[in-house]
Amino acid sequence: MNVISNKYKYRFSNNRFGFTLMEIMVVIIVIAILASVGGSMVVSFVDQGRRSATKEKLAQLKKGFLAYQADVGRMPHIGLAKCSGCKQAYNMDLLDDILSYNDDNKNVLLTGDVNVGMKMRQYKKRWRGPYMDSEPSDFMYDAWGNPIYYVADERNIYLWSYGPEPYTPDDTSPKEVFKRVQNEDEYTDDLIVSIKRFKKKLN
Repeated sequence: MNVISNKYKYRFSNNRFGFTLMEIMVVIIVIAILASVGGSMVVSFVDQGRRSATKEKLAQLKKGFLAYQADVGRMPHIGLAKCSGCKQAYNMDLLDDILSYNDDNKNVLLTGDVNVGMKMRQYKKRWRGPYMDSEPSDFMYDAWGNPIYYVADERNIYLWSYGPEPYTPDDTSPKEVFKRVQNEDEYTDDLIVSIKRFKKKLN
């Protein structure tokens, strides 16, 4: 009896329950491949979601600007009415005081108390906002957390999101980027919409 039990004990003690180094390496490689493929897919889905959210923001912001124009009689700009044909009047660096990114009291889409180069009494009578239902810290930024730019070029005013990359100044005109986006150019990740077209070219 002892002989038989010892024989089975010896057999079971020699059974292999672990993994070899080669098997472990194969498993690690397979996991790494799946993680890299799955990770890129997740990033792609997240990026698509942010692009869709930014497109919706641009559409809502465009409606706000057009409603503002319908009431006030012009798009927001710096200077007197005669400057409505000046490209400089739509420069975002100058518009910070009337189109603030973070202050409700300095954004013409939310308040009629901002000095926009018109007689305030006349302006406040025309202004019937607010034209947006959230704070500028929301609607003036895209889904990546970067500013949405309001820019003029030749005959158009645009709302421009630079996508996942923050703004880096270059010589690319909004008109050129707009054409790329319209043609679904794979080399641009910008999102840009035209919200106003002038009859005459801006000075």
